[in-house]
Amino acid sequence: MPLTYTIDPQHKIIHTIGRGNITLGDLAVHMKAVTEDPLFQPGMNTIADVRTAKILMSIPDTPDLIRLFIQQAKIRKRGRWAVVMTRYPEVHLIRFFISFMEHLPFNMSVFDSDTDAIRWIRKRSSDRATVSG
Repeated sequence: MPLTYTIDPQHKIIHTIGRGNITLGDLAVHMKAVTEDPLFQPGMNTIADVRTAKILMSIPDTPDLIRLFIQQAKIRKRGRWAVVMTRYPEVHLIRFFISFMEHLPFNMSVFDSDTDAIRWIRKRSSDRATVSG
């Protein structure tokens, strides 16, 4: 399986690691497994490290990819998705994809390091605690 994950229920974070080739079908199977995991809770943040993976999706896959993320938005509700990626042109393609996802209830951003991704996730969590606390 090119995508594996762990869930940290205490910190409400899903950590995904991608290796090898990742297709739209792989992503769909992975997302279904995550949301069916007993530790999953709507609103969890996600860090997806795909630095060593090759994304095998193309422009014709975009409508299905958008539908997949709309479906995930209904299940996951809110939260942040940090994608850690350094391969070009994939970084540019994911930024292009993220621009289509701005209407969804979760935020997505792309980073070139785990440190920056974690900082972004934590900042949002502390902002939420300040607002609600």
